[in-house]
Amino acid sequence: MADEPPPPADMDWASEEEAMGLEDDPELQAALLASMMEVQPGGQQPAPQQPAPAPPPAAGVSGAALLQALQGIPGAAQPAPAAPPAAAAAPQPAAAGAPAVSGTALLQALQGVLAAAGGFGAAAAPAPAAVQAPAVGAAPAAQQTAPAAAAPAGRRGADRHAMTAKPTIPPPTWTKQADSWVLPASSQPGSAVLPSADAARGAGAAACSKVAGQAVSMGPAGSVAAGAIHLALTPAEPAGSLKLSASAVDAAIACIPAGGSLVLSLQAAWQRAAEVLASTDAQQPGVADCMRLWQARLAKKAAGVLASDEDDDLFFAGGKHRSAFLQALEAASVAPAFLDAMVCCAAAPAEVALWEGILRDSFAALKSFSFLDADKSEGAMKRLDIVTQSPGMKRVLAALLTREAVAAAGARGRDVEARSVLAPLLALGTLASLGQHSVLPLTFPAKDCFMQLRSYPRNRGAQVESEYASLRRSLQRVAGAAHEILKRLAAMRPADSPLRGREVLPAWLAAVAGSSVGRAEAGSYIDRVLAHRTATFYSASDGFLVGCLAVCLRFCRPFLDKPEKKQGALQHLDPAFYHKQRHRLAGGARERSLAGPLLPPSPTDVYPFVSPDRPEGEAPHFVAEVFFATQRLVRVGLLPAVYRYQALAKSLRRGSGEEDDDDLPLEERASTLDQWLLYDGMKAQLLDPDFANDTVHFMELQARWLVGLLALGPAAAKEAFALIPESVVRDMTSWLTFLIYNQSTELLGGMDIGVLISCLTSLLKHTDLVTSPPVHQSIVQLLLAMLSPQLGSRGMHRRHGALGPRHVSPAEAALVTAVLGTGAAQTDLLPALMAAYSHADHVVGLDVDKDQYDKFHLRGCIDSLLMELWRDPACAASLTAAAQAGGGAFAAFVGAVLNDLMYLLKDSLQRLEDIHALEVSKADAARWQQVPQREREEKQAFYESQQSVTRGFMRMAVSTLAMLNTLVENAAVRAGFMHESVVNKAAAAAVHFIEILVGPKCAELQVDRPEQYHFDRDQLLVSMVYFTARLAEQPAFVQAASAVPDYDESIIQRAVKMLAEKQLGEYEHRRRLEALAAAVRQLRGEAGGGADGGAAAGAPPDLSFSQEEPADLEDAYVAALAELAVGDFDAEAARAYNRSFAAKAERQEGDTAGKMKALAKEVRGFSGRTRLPIYAASSICLRYDPNRMDKMRALITGPEDTPYYGGCFIFDIYFPDDYPNVPPLMELETTGGGVARFNPNLYADGKVCLSLLGTWHGGDESEKWRPGTSNLFQVLLSIQGMIFITDPYFNEPAYEGMRGTAEGMSSSLKYNSEIWLNSIRYAMIDQLRRPRPGFEEATRAHFRLLRWRIMKQCATWLEQAQALDALFQKRLRDAVVELHGLLAAL
Repeated sequence: MADEPPPPADMDWASEEEAMGLEDDPELQAALLASMMEVQPGGQQPAPQQPAPAPPPAAGVSGAALLQALQGIPGAAQPAPAAPPAAAAAPQPAAAGAPAVSGTALLQALQGVLAAAGGFGAAAAPAPAAVQAPAVGAAPAAQQTAPAAAAPAGRRGADRHAMTAKPTIPPPTWTKQADSWVLPASSQPGSAVLPSADAARGAGAAACSKVAGQAVSMGPAGSVAAGAIHLALTPAEPAGSLKLSASAVDAAIACIPAGGSLVLSLQAAWQRAAEVLASTDAQQPGVADCMRLWQARLAKKAAGVLASDEDDDLFFAGGKHRSAFLQALEAASVAPAFLDAMVCCAAAPAEVALWEGILRDSFAALKSFSFLDADKSEGAMKRLDIVTQSPGMKRVLAALLTREAVAAAGARGRDVEARSVLAPLLALGTLASLGQHSVLPLTFPAKDCFMQLRSYPRNRGAQVESEYASLRRSLQRVAGAAHEILKRLAAMRPADSPLRGREVLPAWLAAVAGSSVGRAEAGSYIDRVLAHRTATFYSASDGFLVGCLAVCLRFCRPFLDKPEKKQGALQHLDPAFYHKQRHRLAGGARERSLAGPLLPPSPTDVYPFVSPDRPEGEAPHFVAEVFFATQRLVRVGLLPAVYRYQALAKSLRRGSGEEDDDDLPLEERASTLDQWLLYDGMKAQLLDPDFANDTVHFMELQARWLVGLLALGPAAAKEAFALIPESVVRDMTSWLTFLIYNQSTELLGGMDIGVLISCLTSLLKHTDLVTSPPVHQSIVQLLLAMLSPQLGSRGMHRRHGALGPRHVSPAEAALVTAVLGTGAAQTDLLPALMAAYSHADHVVGLDVDKDQYDKFHLRGCIDSLLMELWRDPACAASLTAAAQAGGGAFAAFVGAVLNDLMYLLKDSLQRLEDIHALEVSKADAARWQQVPQREREEKQAFYESQQSVTRGFMRMAVSTLAMLNTLVENAAVRAGFMHESVVNKAAAAAVHFIEILVGPKCAELQVDRPEQYHFDRDQLLVSMVYFTARLAEQPAFVQAASAVPDYDESIIQRAVKMLAEKQLGEYEHRRRLEALAAAVRQLRGEAGGGADGGAAAGAPPDLSFSQEEPADLEDAYVAALAELAVGDFDAEAARAYNRSFAAKAERQEGDTAGKMKALAKEVRGFSGRTRLPIYAASSICLRYDPNRMDKMRALITGPEDTPYYGGCFIFDIYFPDDYPNVPPLMELETTGGGVARFNPNLYADGKVCLSLLGTWHGGDESEKWRPGTSNLFQVLLSIQGMIFITDPYFNEPAYEGMRGTAEGMSSSLKYNSEIWLNSIRYAMIDQLRRPRPGFEEATRAHFRLLRWRIMKQCATWLEQAQALDALFQKRLRDAVVELHGLLAAL
């Protein structure tokens, strides 16, 4: 329950730059050396009971000594000895002057050791930059040597920050073409034939003279014309023909003057040859062949000049000729056709490297791009344009991207970006970037642009908007250039290149997204986003991934711009893509589908990201490839960028000492320069209308797609939704919500709101198809955002400027009208919201440290929506119809609302009592100053924490009660409260809260400025009385009120009196409350006037039994209960199992064989290795349904020395289909029908709050559910030992600091006293009267054998209760007396 420590500073051996730091840390080196010495030759790890001792860390280890030790460890090829090797002596410190050891050498040695330790995962560690993996197409290590050990089963192998393991299979054959993008030599002409000597001397010589730019003669070697370049010809076939050889042309080319640039001079000659080919001269016999030979040799010569250029030229970086050539490219002086001709001539390794280098350099030139002076990079953009027009350079680019896609398997996203040829272009953006090893300080790419503005950031308005426009033009220029380049690549045909562009592009996009999918795994919980090390420091940057997304969206534009085109694209969007093309989605943890089950893991039998070898006809349609690639980049790139922006904004606010206010965007609360730069950089890029419109149209297409799948029918829709990741909906709704709350509502103007609302309503309504409450929450938050101008529930509608309240914009008003005017909103939205409200309790696989999900927040949002929709007659009619239909759906909704009211209002009022106690202490200034400073600080921190939580909880409680009162105004809805599962809860809530507000404890609610907590006791009493009075019209409610154990007529009379004295509410309310009291009095058969709530409890009751406690009670208890520890039960029997869990069991999907196998093993263990504890002090028993092993019940008896002692607490357990990959669902059944809260971790609605179950924030990963390690046994022991404790009051977050204080002990006593009473009533009396199916015999045996000890404990509780009010003492005494009678009858 404590606050979590910062994320561990883990060491990652795969990173060379981190390995370099090993030499500076002697202690770390010593520990590393010790661990390496434990590795046995042959790859086996030593026996754990005999580890080699670590050398003393104080001695220190030099890099040289460590390297020597690493190199001395035998390799895997040596036979393993029979016993572990003896511990090595600690190495001595290096002598002064010892040679330094580089981090690279140390890393290589370490990798060798890891490789020798079979199964240690060394395969996942990437080689240093200097020794990178072999080029694509080279034979894998498994084929070159003996078969290597398989990679570990985990996804990441040795590199925990790589999102895929190193593949153990070779890449597909087609990717080998990436190493052979050069054209075969046969494609280049080696000679030309002229039909006769006359043709050579005439047309041939004339054409060659034009090309050379000077006189050229052609003929046999001896016929040389004076002053002319002579081209020697040799005889050829047929007879009389003459052949012009390549060597002769090369000799002539050597005579061409170099001019200012030899390459450009050669290009000029090449172009002259092209002019001849285009003229009528080319029709002369042999001339065309001669010109083609000239062009081929000119291009070959130019390429050779560039390839042989001296890199170490003192005056020209990269060489004189190459520098001139690159300048010519930027000046658009190089003809694309000539460039292509040069590329086509590449054959030698140096020539291949030349063109790959020129392509990389062309992209790398944009690293110097500046938004402040974007025009300076225009030359670099022209250069890219020319370079990528060349078919040859497109082949080069395809080869490089293919290699990147193949190499991305097992690599970190950060490294994929660093190695990518496209990164300098795609990473250009205005989003803030983090440091390499720390979050702060931030780097702002557009900082200079904003800082040049006068009085920035104080002076906002037109000048900032103008800068936005300038930045966005640059961003659009960049995105357009990247799209055009990749479009040229995608348009490549087999005739152009053996690498098909339409295969290369999706593979590369999949690799980029898959290698950085850790960004998405950081989740949406803003307070923890930056703590995810893989996402923050080892994944690709926001700018790079958002740039990739911008390009993908441009590829989608052809089928996004019109509704009919969107509809036409749907035929290609088969959800089976997620299954059939799983290689595209490789990387990261398994994601949950919309239908609930986890999606299949990444396949190990295919290479990640790149498609397997297959006929072209089996490839998905390009529309599908682009759609699903865009979908994943939204998940990996866009939404993590949004969450990171929000997390950084929060971090900067905290750093400047400001309070958090999540209701307001950063624009309205920024106070520092960094905050403004962060906001302006985000707005310039993410809220660019060009980019945002593309995203909005894409989201509409997704909505159409989902609606179309729902229209296929229940069975087909269920099959489809079992394949679609739930992130599809969460990302769609989260992005649209972000746009609205950042004042960009007008960007939604281009989408069909009717389609969107129909989609959202259907997804909420079909809780059998969309089972995840976090998905429902994201939908509800979007609906709330869309209606927020009218609701006035968000901070953006509480804003005030210098001229008063901010007016709703026309775009916002139009959006509200569009939403409320849709048919789906008027007929289906209210029932859909009700379904989502009641479905919010159980989340399979929830991780509260990752998912920003809170059921109370979700239900609070639904409250606001329901109240607004209720005002619309058409919408209200749909709710009335649902209530009149009866059944469990409406009852489940109302029951959930009451559960929330019980929790929120009771918790708020208890916190007000704590605030009151501290204010009383602080009021005595003299005594307060005598309190030790540390204790005062603890109390003040607790006081402020209680204030903050109370504000939020009380606001939600008041809102929930207001919604209930609105609902009960309707007669049909009021009748729905009389359902058997609801009416008792409603009566208990009414009785309980009226007592708190007017009963003995009401004085403890007096606090300073109660309005700051949204607390008005009088108004709250009126609201609760109104709720009670309206329901009291129903006889079933009166009957339920009479059965409430704490009902006391004197409290009702006191409430009536207070209402009358203060003239609160209406007379009718008092009359109905008096009528309720009279009706209950009649049902109970009591005399008029009711009991005196303040009467004394009387003399202590006799709690003895006729028999004495047996001496061997402990042994007898163990003997009796041990045989009953594990057994079966019928989950279908009445009150035998949780209804919600039973419904989930009916909807199970997928292969449950693995789950059942795991459960059978666990159940066997409960009688063996993990035997359930059976002791008189506390025991655990378990029951399972033999027909459905995934339905279980557990009984935990309250431990000694706790307020739970002797009670029998029943927990219902359901194991989802993905168990044991996800934790089980668990709910406390022992709640008195939803009215008793036994612990801060055990809610009255049955929720069990435990980090192991994913329902509470874990201090670290070891406290969370770990597949393969965690099990039900651990969960049960955790509840027994960590929840059922002596002082549960301090289990509440931030309460620990009050332990040992007078206020803390007083509050703890009050908290425990309520547990005493509830334990007796519901964990003892109710269990004795109605033992739960399967536990009948165990329950009777437990109480029969422990009745003496239970009564002793009850006597102690009665004694401790003397410090409490008389009404409570009476209730506790009555409960103990009733319990004694039941125990005596056993």
